Amino acid sequence: MSDTIGYYVFHAEPQQLEALRATLEQARNEIKQKPDEGEDPINGLRATAERAIRMTNAAHWPLVKVRLQVGSEMEVRQFQRDPKELRLLNAETTRVQADWRHHNVRAKVQLALFDRAKSTAEIVAEGIEWAKAQPANGELEPSEDDDQKNFDKEWDRRAVVMAAALAGRDYEAPDRSDVLSWALPVLQAAAAEKDKEYPGNDQIQYNATAICALGFAVLYLRDQDVITRDAILRLVSDQHPAVLKALGRHLPDFARLDSRLPRALVRIVMASSVHPYRGDSDHQNQANQQAYREMIEATIAAERQFLDATEGEPAWPELPAWLSRPRRGIRIGDWTQEDDDELDEEPPDHYVDEHTLGALVGYLIRLTVGE
Repeated sequence: MSDTIGYYVFHAEPQQLEALRATLEQARNEIKQKPDEGEDPINGLRATAERAIRMTNAAHWPLVKVRLQVGSEMEVRQFQRDPKELRLLNAETTRVQADWRHHNVRAKVQLALFDRAKSTAEIVAEGIEWAKAQPANGELEPSEDDDQKNFDKEWDRRAVVMAAALAGRDYEAPDRSDVLSWALPVLQAAAAEKDKEYPGNDQIQYNATAICALGFAVLYLRDQDVITRDAILRLVSDQHPAVLKALGRHLPDFARLDSRLPRALVRIVMASSVHPYRGDSDHQNQANQQAYREMIEATIAAERQFLDATEGEPAWPELPAWLSRPRRGIRIGDWTQEDDDELDEEPPDHYVDEHTLGALVGYLIRLTVGE
């Protein structure tokens, strides 16, 4: 209907235009009597009605010159919006463009981090600038009533960590040390915080801890900094498959720098894969978990001393036996000594996360290629 109003203004009989205007004003007045439920100020019902009435006035259709595809110019009538509506429209256009740039930069940073051929100096610099402008973590806390906003907030948070990892790997400008002064705390904070977990998903881009592990890996390969190495030793004890993937894919690169480092990392993964069974009480469970954490800390400390050449190479962890028994058929007759032996077997106190060890083997296969 809006597309035909101009015809009534300039070509229809005057009484038709008056009838149209009167009908539109009546509709506008009826709409105003209804409660305003947060309508869109540009495309909502009220705004549409007001705009339609404004379109019935010839004074709001000035002549403007437009250039045709053939290169010539001609004068046409063009509807002129209300100045207030125009300001809202311009503000909305600015917001949409900012949202588009926000999503575009975020996507480019992710693509550049996981495909080095797509990483350019311009993308790296743009990603750093974008990441620095993002709100602090405290302002990115998820809400309970908007899943889409929560998804965007989580993606933003992970993209900031991606930008920091990308900066550590590819930023080459003279102010690299200043950029690293920003990037390292971002990676360290991501390593310390527990992001929303996606169990079983080994895609690095969906786990902030895995992204920061990837960032520390590329930083260590570039600078061989001891603090970065120690951060990797701690991160490899994380049992999430995405974290193991982020570090496991670099085992051959680590081996080329220091043949001891892959062995140290593998021992930490093996040790952290041995978990205590649930106890009979909360107190026992807490004690078991505390003992588990202390064991991991002791394992990391021993590997750190080994890599620092202050102690010898630690022994390989012993894995508890799988709790399995052979299937037996129906027995007829009296008990035997074999039956008594089976009843005397104590179930183990710990079990092995075979999924983690299975994934680890997949990354060890990379070490069989080459020298």
